[in-house]
Amino acid sequence: MVFRKRSTLPSRQKIPVISADPERGLSHSEAQRRLAGGWGNLIHNRAMRTEGQIILEKCLTFFNLIFIIMAILLILAGSTVIKLAFLVAVILNTVIGCVQEIRAKQAVDKLTLVASRTIPAIREGAVCQLPSEQLVRDDIVEFSAGDQICADGVLRSGSLQVNESLITGEADGILKNPGDPLLSGSFVIAGRGRAQLTHVGNDAFAARLAAEAKKDPKAVRSEMMRHLDKLIKFIGFALIPIGAVLFYQEYFVLKLGLRVSAEATAAALVGMVPEGLYLLTSIALAASSLKLAKQ
Repeated sequence: MVFRKRSTLPSRQKIPVISADPERGLSHSEAQRRLAGGWGNLIHNRAMRTEGQIILEKCLTFFNLIFIIMAILLILAGSTVIKLAFLVAVILNTVIGCVQEIRAKQAVDKLTLVASRTIPAIREGAVCQLPSEQLVRDDIVEFSAGDQICADGVLRSGSLQVNESLITGEADGILKNPGDPLLSGSFVIAGRGRAQLTHVGNDAFAARLAAEAKKDPKAVRSEMMRHLDKLIKFIGFALIPIGAVLFYQEYFVLKLGLRVSAEATAAALVGMVPEGLYLLTSIALAASSLKLAKQ
């Protein structure tokens, strides 16, 4: 079951791309027009599942349904509470899965590859110190050693040596000359230059990379979980005829009575479901997401 929220991203006005003068930059009116038109460098977090949706999703699983049906049948047969002890594994599986996935979600929600800071921007020929969120597409910004590139752009003047290890894994410094692209999330390790921003906000490379990490995990499930889900469903459907045969043998052939027959059948069926494997796999994947997000 996948929950999705309607997109809350603001609509953008069509504003043509211009080639700003590196020495003059944009005018204040041009910058305000782009900021009001949705072309600012503000990153809007895409809606993810809420904690309540995660809890509901973890409870309403085919895995839990199998055990709940067996528990209902035992209750109807008059079994004692002790015979329902297998539900402890179901409850633990659900609770631990919810806690781990909520923790992973909270860590991923905080994931950002670009730190908010003040950037020198060229507006009407003057250098203005602006928060990175107030920069707009086509802005001319100045980068020097130690700066993090806050949005995608093209180097217009000067020369930079950048480190893109945070986004590409390449540890060596890369020399950038006028006309070369700059990727958001990379760091300037030497040089000084002015660049024109081409992709800002959610369009920037680092923002799109972080958005990929925040995608609904149900949308792209791991190969292991897909096969495990198939195994659980196969076992669940196989339990129906197996359970019927076992109950028939216990009740009609061995004449053990309704309660004893139901308990014996449930005991046999519970052992056929790999609840421990499902629990350990879901915990391992959620813990891995949490660790990766923290790193």
